Amino acid sequence: MSVLDILLEGTARNVQKTPQEQDYKVLRLSEELGQDVVFKLRGLSYNKCHELADMEEVDVLTVLAGVVEPNLQDVRLAVQYGLLQEGESWGRHGVTTHDLVKAMLLPGEISAMAHCIQQLSGYRMIGLEALKKN
Repeated sequence: MSVLDILLEGTARNVQKTPQEQDYKVLRLSEELGQDVVFKLRGLSYNKCHELADMEEVDVLTVLAGVVEPNLQDVRLAVQYGLLQEGESWGRHGVTTHDLVKAMLLPGEISAMAHCIQQLSGYRMIGLEALKKN
């Protein structure tokens, strides 16, 4: 059977329609808050990965794009972390979701989370295997 036949008969998923997701426990936050703090991360599309690749703060942008839960767009988190006052919205005093990520997570945690998102996107992993010729 040819590779084309295998692909045509198989049920491999369309990775753009159903990206890979994984839950990750943030150890420091879990310890500080006394309960598991679990972020759901999602792999990014090829286009999104390349869009972010050459931007400043690529790790922060990757986290913002790849975190499904918690909703990092929720302004209540900015209030909780002292970035905004109750009733204020994003953009007030120049505060953005970038600021929230940097207030919530240590630099190493941001980098580790971005790394996990990149792995879910197919990067930083070995996805191919060389075969020996007979």
